[in-house]
Amino acid sequence: MREKLTQDAGDPEKIKLDVQWMRDQFEVGWAQEPPDQAKKHREETEETASLILAAASNRAAVLRLVPHITIDK
Repeated sequence: MREKLTQDAGDPEKIKLDVQWMRDQFEVGWAQEPPDQAKKHREETEETASLILAAASNRAAVLRLVPHITIDK
C-alpha cells in the first residue's frame, strides 16, 4: 500500500481507489481481532484514511502520511 500511495500521490482519483482498497483489506483483519482491539485499529485506519483523502491532490502531504500505512498492495 505504501508503494501504491507513493506512486499515486497527487492524483485524487487514484488515491481514492487506494484508500478504499486499504479499508477493505483492514476490514478483513479487523474481523479476526478481539472487538476492543478491532475498534482501536478501525479508528486509527479511518483517521489515516481521512488525512490521506484530504491531502490527495497534494503529493508532498500524502508522502508524509505513507510511513503510517502498515499494509502493502
